[in-house]
Amino acid sequence: MLDGVRTKAKDRPGKTVLFGEPGSGKTTTACSLSKSVLINTDNGAEEVLAKDEDLWCFDAIPAEPSNTDKEPHKPNSDKWDSIMGFMRKLYTEEHDRKYLILDAADAAERLAISSVCHEHKEWILETVGGGYGKGTSYLRGRMFALWSAITALSEHKGITPIIVCHSKIVRIDKPHLEPYDSNSLKLNKQVSADLNEWADAVLFLAPFTKVVTRTGDFGKTDNRGIKTNDRVIYTSATMGVECKNRYSLPSEIRPADMGTYFKLVKESRNQNKKPAIKETK
Repeated sequence: MLDGVRTKAKDRPGKTVLFGEPGSGKTTTACSLSKSVLINTDNGAEEVLAKDEDLWCFDAIPAEPSNTDKEPHKPNSDKWDSIMGFMRKLYTEEHDRKYLILDAADAAERLAISSVCHEHKEWILETVGGGYGKGTSYLRGRMFALWSAITALSEHKGITPIIVCHSKIVRIDKPHLEPYDSNSLKLNKQVSADLNEWADAVLFLAPFTKVVTRTGDFGKTDNRGIKTNDRVIYTSATMGVECKNRYSLPSEIRPADMGTYFKLVKESRNQNKKPAIKETK
């Protein structure tokens, strides 16, 4: 066999993105696993922290940029640097954390935009480098550095990452399908595509909707969807949700539970993959 070639799968934690609408329970669901550390950029962790004393929390919450600052975006740029510094600490220092939750990716993107603007002394991303999309290229580089740092923690330290993100409605127009609206990641279009490629699973969390048939006047029936207090995790793409997974998962996980999700991932790997071995040198 040639040097550097392997025939067995690596045994590494999967990289998961969990997204959904505001109030869908993303933070609570993502932080439900023991030995977790949360990078809190969304300022929505207080209720979870009040219930879980084992949860570690590192705050890096974006502030609204002010044009009265002497340097463009400096406070948020410093917070971006603090996130990257914290990632290095997680990599180099001893701790017992098994899960890393970034909540939320879209708020972290705001910090990354500030970092780019501060470096180039511009107030808006569109004017960085003279425009023509150069600001977006720098932004993708910042976010790629974050994904790379998380990958290093996953592959070298055995920490399982969960990236939380808000959703937005986008218009999907593909040559082989009629145009339709779908829930997608609330990120820059190119950053969203990069994150989708990086992740092993992109999951959508939503309230479970029950269809109820009602009978009206003259015996006419009407089907209506009613939201319940239960939550469901969608794991595969549908006409209304942009999801994916690299495992043999059911299309829905209900009730929504990250412990159940990771159990299903483990079962899928045990069925489909060979034992892991180290790369040849």
